[in-house]
Amino acid sequence: MRILQISSASSFGGGERYVVDLSNSLAARGHDVYVAVRPQSPLTRFLQLPIGNIKTFPLRNALDAQSARALARLVKENNIEVVHAHMARDYSLAAYASRSKPGPKFLVTRHVLFPLNGIHRRTLAKANRLIAVSSAVARQLSSQRLVPDQKIALVPNGIEVDRFVHACKSFDRASFLHANNLPQDCLLVGSIGELRKLKRHDDLIKAARIVADKTPEAHFVIAGVDTSSEGANRKELLELVKHLNLEDRVHLLGWLDDAEKLLCALDVFVSASETESFGLQLSKQWPQVQQ
Repeated sequence: MRILQISSASSFGGGERYVVDLSNSLAARGHDVYVAVRPQSPLTRFLQLPIGNIKTFPLRNALDAQSARALARLVKENNIEVVHAHMARDYSLAAYASRSKPGPKFLVTRHVLFPLNGIHRRTLAKANRLIAVSSAVARQLSSQRLVPDQKIALVPNGIEVDRFVHACKSFDRASFLHANNLPQDCLLVGSIGELRKLKRHDDLIKAARIVADKTPEAHFVIAGVDTSSEGANRKELLELVKHLNLEDRVHLLGWLDDAEKLLCALDVFVSASETESFGLQLSKQWPQVQQ
């Protein structure tokens, strides 16, 4: 089967991990998978596809006619059978690319709980299925009544369990702690996620002040990148750390390529997010309680 995945993401979070793992797994099963991304997309470094199957387009917004036409040509020239979009601003582009008759199946995966607006009603009417990654997302889609309920399919996120089992079997915690300037006898509490307001890392830091007073051996780590303008979110968190006198107890690690090792090192994992549809925790794919 010839499949086109579309993602205009400029940062790498759980939804992007989904796209990468889905694309790689489908290719491993023998499908001919194409992925359309923006230039300098963070997805390209993780995609295990022929370089010619990774296509770059501006994908500026939902009204990017140039990208829509280019996607339509890609679909026609490669006899694409399935077009799969993952971000709201890509839905209209994907719908246009799959408009020919008989054309490819048009799928949308909804990764977040934020409501769609009424403008999407016409675009989503053309979709064969809307995939919800959790029951919470399915309920939210149903409540908006943008499409008939029979078009909504619940497909929970998959977890590559073996990846973490193997990582922890060969994991040297002492070396990890030393590399990150953490005490060997510490109780390690941590969280993974972009440095965004809704992840509520500030709440974790405030809680760290309370725990640190009662548990001297506790240290706290936060792994994730800041995609805000001029690193404003990271600066704000560092100011909070300083205000609470936690400079020697709270550590912002930034991006980690081997974040599964951090998960192996943690004694306590914390998710303080305001909302999670079905968290994959950035590039790690670690199971999380569905909200």
